[in-house]
Amino acid sequence: ASHYGISTIFVITAVLAFVAIIVLFTKVPTPPKIKHIYHNQTKTSDILKDPNLLSMIIINAMQKGLMTAAFVIIPVFLTQPEYGFNWAKSDLWMVYAPAMVAGLVAMGPAAVFGEKRNIPKQIFLLSIVLFLASFLMMGLTNSSAVFVTAVIFFFVAFNMMEPLVQSMISKFAKVHQKGAALGIANSAAYFFTFIGGTFAGLYLDISSRETLGLTIGGIALVWLLWTAFKMKNPLRYSHLIIPEDEVDFDKLNALEHEHIAEWFINETEKVVVIKYASEKLEEDDLKAKIIK
Repeated sequence: ASHYGISTIFVITAVLAFVAIIVLFTKVPTPPKIKHIYHNQTKTSDILKDPNLLSMIIINAMQKGLMTAAFVIIPVFLTQPEYGFNWAKSDLWMVYAPAMVAGLVAMGPAAVFGEKRNIPKQIFLLSIVLFLASFLMMGLTNSSAVFVTAVIFFFVAFNMMEPLVQSMISKFAKVHQKGAALGIANSAAYFFTFIGGTFAGLYLDISSRETLGLTIGGIALVWLLWTAFKMKNPLRYSHLIIPEDEVDFDKLNALEHEHIAEWFINETEKVVVIKYASEKLEEDDLKAKIIK
């Protein structure tokens, strides 16, 4: 931006958006027509009473709030002389470039371990620890190398969470809750995006770098303890797929079980799909209950 101008960033963004539209219309296939069966009404209170969903809402909100807080304080700390670093603004790429690369590298393993090995809680806890360490280091260090390391920790923590947040909300929510749960979580995230940057800017005006780092570190510690004690890893689910003409829909409509997350009809492919907890139910037993 310092070399080509701010307008260049907007031009690049517009070009990428146009390319994305072309890819969407030419490469992304039309999804199948799905008919869901809902047995319950969605209540916001039920979502907020679920400790796993509430933990995910908090995780989504805190992640976005800390993002804007970091984007406010990192350039201020590095470029303002009173904070001890006195970098030139044109040198900020030297902290953001390695941090961005490290974050991108961390994203893949986090997604694989979180999804494939079903340990998202452990990934989230590690990310929160990195967030905590990052803000403490940014607030307390006088070394540029340590500060850059802190920023790398921040980007790694953020990107480790990013591929898992929406997925875990969908996994924890019941079928009739998914839209509402995602809506609440994303609304909280947008609100905390505003709160994070505003808090960091205003608080920095009335306090020191050290105090701000310790304050955000303290908030992250409370967040870490909440997640450790309140959140659990989701159950592993499998999908039973049966041709629609083999299903007894009277039996299927009466099928209610705590280990069946949802079922739906794929009208495009003419099959019925049942999502069930594979650790709790046997596929053959489940199939025997619904076939003609």
